[in-house]
Amino acid sequence: MISNNSNFSVLSFVTKPFHRWREHLHENKMIKNAVENLILNSNLEAKFFVMSIISGIMATIGILMEDVVILIAAMVLAPLLNPILALAAGIVLGHMRLVWYAIKGFFGGFLAIILVVAGFTRGLMYLNYDLNIAHFFAKFESESVTLLLIISAFLSGFAGVYSWLKSSNSFNLVGVAIAVALIPLVSALGILLGLEKITAMGYLAGWFGFNLLSLILGAITAFVILGFRHPKQQITKDLEEVSQAK
Repeated sequence: MISNNSNFSVLSFVTKPFHRWREHLHENKMIKNAVENLILNSNLEAKFFVMSIISGIMATIGILMEDVVILIAAMVLAPLLNPILALAAGIVLGHMRLVWYAIKGFFGGFLAIILVVAGFTRGLMYLNYDLNIAHFFAKFESESVTLLLIISAFLSGFAGVYSWLKSSNSFNLVGVAIAVALIPLVSALGILLGLEKITAMGYLAGWFGFNLLSLILGAITAFVILGFRHPKQQITKDLEEVSQAK
């Protein structure tokens, strides 16, 4: 009996490094696929613009109707979380081409939503639809609530990276997309632009900037804590492949 236990211990000791090696290879493969998907889903192509615009219009309808279900659906559809994570990854890795690529992806979708929602708002004005969104701004009047929302954005950024790197369950990222809640703010900016309320738009844009910055910092923190590493040459290759596919 002692001999069998000893043989088992020796076998475990000998094979343990190989198990770790296999797990390391598996993890590297998962990260490689995750980075490739992140770059692909941040690309300024027709699908990205269509999903951004649809989510923006749905969020606008949700805001005007005060319908939480429609807002949640809009947040799930929105693709803006991908370029935000790509931006954070590019900053951590010091890959400026990825950073610039992510910035273009995010602001491309951001501007598309604002302009289309502004046009949608003008159309509703023409139809004499009630466009009172005072209820939407009510929650930003308290400084304590604003602080809590910024903290929530930081945690959402952290959770987004953790789910992206550590989980194979796509439903986790859906939950993070809802928690991030950027689309309602972007759509609200579009509504204000359509209403030509520039002062209110500037106020909301400032809050949106703090929220976005907190989200990015949360993602960067997660990347650093989790020890994220990926070959810059591979990222450059993935970016070139996406560019050539256009």
